[in-house]
Amino acid sequence: MPALGLLLALMLFISGCGQDSEVPAESTDNSLPSAKIQCGVQIDESAWQVFQEFTKRHQAGQAVTRSDFQHFADLPIVSPWKESMSDNLPSARIVNWLEHTYNPNDGKKSKVSNDRRQFSASYQYTIKNLDDIDPLIQKFATGDYRCQLREKINFWLSADVSPDTVVVAFLPSKPEIRVMHQYLFVDTGVLRAGNFEQLTNQITGILFRARMQLFGDAPAGCEGQDAVTNSIRVMMNEGIIGYIEDQPNTIFSPDHPKLGSFNIVPEFVFQHGIKAIELFNFHLKTMLVDEKAMLQYGKNLAKTFIASSSLNQGGYSMSATIAGNLGEDVLRSTAGSPTAWLIAYQKAAKMNPVPAPPPFEVMDHMHTSMPPFDDEIFEGLLKILEDKFPTP
Repeated sequence: MPALGLLLALMLFISGCGQDSEVPAESTDNSLPSAKIQCGVQIDESAWQVFQEFTKRHQAGQAVTRSDFQHFADLPIVSPWKESMSDNLPSARIVNWLEHTYNPNDGKKSKVSNDRRQFSASYQYTIKNLDDIDPLIQKFATGDYRCQLREKINFWLSADVSPDTVVVAFLPSKPEIRVMHQYLFVDTGVLRAGNFEQLTNQITGILFRARMQLFGDAPAGCEGQDAVTNSIRVMMNEGIIGYIEDQPNTIFSPDHPKLGSFNIVPEFVFQHGIKAIELFNFHLKTMLVDEKAMLQYGKNLAKTFIASSSLNQGGYSMSATIAGNLGEDVLRSTAGSPTAWLIAYQKAAKMNPVPAPPPFEVMDHMHTSMPPFDDEIFEGLLKILEDKFPTP
């Protein structure tokens, strides 16, 4: 049961959709070949090495056959990656995608599926940048980046859920990072198109999503008060993850066929954050004192939060305000407790100037543009959150 992949998470951040993902079970798989572990992080490049080898043969004019692709698809490290896919991906599909990439004019005429097209485009990007990718993997494997990754994981994940060993596997796939058990699967195209600091943030955020977020019902599927409280829960989850990954400042090389067009404007993110607080203050004024109004309009308010990007971009803006004014230690301490997160936000937001400056006027301190909740709205939200998610 995989956590949400990088690409989907970023697209949700842009679109404003908020949804929960399943928690992966802990792995008992010890079949992979051992490799040097540094700072509790192991690098697996076995799939990359096989892919690189038959790519170089193909570039030299030598035949690359389906048995070569089958070998790649059946590698031990590819097994948990296949398991992470929603349909527990059969090897034959990987073989077909690779066949379409390397031998597109084999005389066979068949309809090209969307998956085959996407994987092929991603494979082609890796093939095009083959000579750049291997040095990047070696630099990540031999430099200080593994220890930096471990430090970040240790900071954001509590010891009881943090894996003793994280396996970062570099392999060509779709443009995403996936998690399954203790394995983090990094598409080699994502590595090439991004940077090491960004990658470290994203790996940590995806692990946090898998192991630390508070799960519950989708807000738009709830009624009344539950729709509101679950909206806050998702805002907390997505906000902390977005802060860990520094999502508003995510950037990829413009030559990437999928990620190259990805663009977030940080000022717009905080404008969505301001809008989220305004929506709460406006709509809850009646709903918190009228049970019928809460029951009638709770779901519609949750849908409004989704449509207005409040769950993701609003949640990020609130988390950034907590970290910016109170410190990252405080933000980390609120993980899993919507009540603690809301209290921390209100305290942090009340430290901001009044009136708050527009985000574009405080470029390096955009969190100072975030307003607090109206006092009566804050108190009402605290009450219903404590009823739904009582403090242990």
